[in-house]
Amino acid sequence: MEILEFCKLIQKEYLFYLYKHKIVFPYCCHTSANLIASYFHVHFDEKYEHKVCEKRRHGWAANNDQMIDFTGFQFFISDAIEEQFRNQAKNIKRDEFVEIIDLYTSMSPILCEQSTEHFNSFNNFGSITNSELYGIEIAKQTNDPFTLGGFMNYVEQALELVDEKVVKSGLYR
Repeated sequence: MEILEFCKLIQKEYLFYLYKHKIVFPYCCHTSANLIASYFHVHFDEKYEHKVCEKRRHGWAANNDQMIDFTGFQFFISDAIEEQFRNQAKNIKRDEFVEIIDLYTSMSPILCEQSTEHFNSFNNFGSITNSELYGIEIAKQTNDPFTLGGFMNYVEQALELVDEKVVKSGLYR
């Protein structure tokens, strides 16, 4: 399966799951980047890494040719949407959530190629480092890795562990 096709397959369910399970959604970029980079490192290309930009205080998954950032839209959301996302009741319905995500991810693509301005603006924004990948072992255990069910099973198993390690590593300073 192609990476773009897979990103489209998982996008809505993955982001909705993060919304429902992360109190700071969509400001969970490092947790998301680590989950994605770990999974893609195992199932697509070992060159995928969790990229960290201190200056921008943001993280994403990337190899030499592509950047995957499921939470990059956080830089574009309105105050009203941010307030809805942060509401502890997490009461946005799935259909409404998908509409919001579709609007904002059109401003910040989930996947972009090296030749794009978006890729270069992120990867040339100061010092970029790689974080350790914390979900590798769980990703290796995934049955049916190129299906939505296989991926979501991985996320359900890995989210808490990866988030805990990312937080302890100090990436959310």
